[in-house]
Amino acid sequence: MKQFEKGIQKDPTNEVYRYNYGVLLLGANNFEEAANQFQKAIDLKENYASAYYNLGVTFLKWGAKLQEKAIAEDSGDMTYKEKFAAAVAPLERYLQDNQKDAQIWSFLGKVYANLGQTDKSKEAFEKADLYR
Repeated sequence: MKQFEKGIQKDPTNEVYRYNYGVLLLGANNFEEAANQFQKAIDLKENYASAYYNLGVTFLKWGAKLQEKAIAEDSGDMTYKEKFAAAVAPLERYLQDNQKDAQIWSFLGKVYANLGQTDKSKEAFEKADLYR
């Protein structure tokens, strides 16, 4: 992680450094900073499909972690829905270039279901099944 951090300091406009640093941060469950790095990579390279993918996955994992915590604590905290909602746009953008990615359709199906968007959820799961 330190190497990519140094690389970004030397060249803050290098989208590959930012993307790779984001992947490492995501692996460490540092969701907020991972999301920041993926977004900066996208800002630098508008059609960076892998960055859209990982930005969406970051919000999805972040939301799932918050949801697990809310359930375990029986807190009624629904802030996880904000993270799930934030996952939609980057995942949909990724699918523009990778329409047959069954895994992402499945992810979107779960996200839509958690957001109460039943029709969209059903459609996403059907596409996931189609492309498997």
